[in-house]
Amino acid sequence: MILDRLKLKRLNRVIEPNQYWKNKCNELNIDGQKIDWTSLQQQERDYSKQEFKNVVLEEIKKHSNIILATIEKIPKQELEYITQEAEQKELLEQEQKAEQRELELIEQIKQSKTPELDKYYKDLDIYLKVLENTPTITACVIIGDAGIGKSTYIKKRFKGDTILLSGHLTAKELYLTYLEHPNSHIIIDDPSSIYANVDSLGLLLQATQTEPIRTIHWHTSTLKVPKKTTFFGKTTLIQNYDLKDLMLENRCLIKYLHFEFDTKIKMLYEFAKIINCPMEIVDEVSKFRNYGEIINRKISFRTIQKLFAFYNNDKGWKGKILEIIGIKEDKSKIYDLVLELDKKYISIKDMEEDFIKQTKMSRAQFYLLRNELGLTRIYTKKFK
Repeated sequence: MILDRLKLKRLNRVIEPNQYWKNKCNELNIDGQKIDWTSLQQQERDYSKQEFKNVVLEEIKKHSNIILATIEKIPKQELEYITQEAEQKELLEQEQKAEQRELELIEQIKQSKTPELDKYYKDLDIYLKVLENTPTITACVIIGDAGIGKSTYIKKRFKGDTILLSGHLTAKELYLTYLEHPNSHIIIDDPSSIYANVDSLGLLLQATQTEPIRTIHWHTSTLKVPKKTTFFGKTTLIQNYDLKDLMLENRCLIKYLHFEFDTKIKMLYEFAKIINCPMEIVDEVSKFRNYGEIINRKISFRTIQKLFAFYNNDKGWKGKILEIIGIKEDKSKIYDLVLELDKKYISIKDMEEDFIKQTKMSRAQFYLLRNELGLTRIYTKKFK
């Protein structure tokens, strides 16, 4: 592996993975103890944030039967360790082959007439099966980017006795749902109003206890209903942000649903087939790959729907893509400059000096922009 060529000192201590990587190992059903976290920690300084994330994912996947098509970017720092020209050439050829495989996969998706969007939710489906088939697991929280089909897939997935709740929910509405549907699967899309209300949150905590049969108490003088009810069903919560309630986190299955840019683009091609949208629209969005996570967080199925509307009504729709996605023109020019400097220079100091010279902006802003683009970890020094 590329990592083996790095000349780094070993530390005489054991490095434990953080919670994110522990969760990732659990998702892939991998024993995290088999991974050399100490070695990976030592290599972190030689990679940008996104590049290092890809390195760790590859190390984890070595212990898994899951094969994912990914494009590997070779860090500039790593090339400095490789002195033989033949080795450099070999590594660059590997990157080009990976990019070519990615293009071939996308072309296959574009040529296929049958949408295959469900295959991207296979891992989510495992969590939903566990929820359905395990009596002591009574709730699941799905956390993921907005507009990537979480709600649509889950509503389609559960076709039995299912109750869908969304929008603002009062404690009264929630209690009546449990009272009137004791055996149902309750799906709550955006539970923010429940979390914000003490009474509603109390009802949810009672309904998600890890017991097959749960008794839910609610005392009110304004509504003539039983003060308690028995609930046998399940609860699924769908949201775009992390949980803040520790009690709820401890009793629920938690599934983080985040897709890397290359995977999300494939999903957008599949979605385009579903709504009869020209593939050209997704082609144009895919050109902003260099923007990294800053663009990945903003694109979704809704993005394609909006662009499709402009495509049908405006010949100049391509010029409005970033605006529609939510990136202002002046900000995109700054991003382009930072990306250009990253290609032009090897030394971070040279990039920094050229950036300040061209923009008159501060050093702090330069490192913040690089962090937004996923080019490096945020600079920790405080600037005045």
